[in-house]
Amino acid sequence: VLMNRARVMCRTDVAEAARFSSVLGYPIEEAAMCQRFEQISKRVDHGLFVAGEHPLHGWIHVCEQYLLESEACVEIKGLVVDLSSRRSGVGGLLVEQATTWALERGFHRMRVRSNVNRIESHAFYGAIGFKMTKSQQVYDLDLIQKR
Repeated sequence: VLMNRARVMCRTDVAEAARFSSVLGYPIEEAAMCQRFEQISKRVDHGLFVAGEHPLHGWIHVCEQYLLESEACVEIKGLVVDLSSRRSGVGGLLVEQATTWALERGFHRMRVRSNVNRIESHAFYGAIGFKMTKSQQVYDLDLIQKR
């Protein structure tokens, strides 16, 4: 499945995007994914791209990140490639699309956070030029439960 271009995600891609999310271990109902898509797709500081026509081969979500303590960057928030399309260039194509998006906005750095258990993705990111810069713990606080 060698792809040569990615495109902006559209509403008709949402059902497949939800299926891909489950591949990553984040199951989501199509209706919830649709609601998130509607919120994110309106934002100019976020990019949503897919590889392929139906069926899709993968998707990527990137956004602008501004921090006081470090240079602004674009962060990959999600990158999912269908199991049958892995190792075919789809992931690289999607990262290249995200790179173009970032450069067009004047960014010089891209970041991705990858779960320690995702060994395959660590090799992928290293192979396309990403360097590991730190390791960290992630903590969530349920704001409703806390009250």
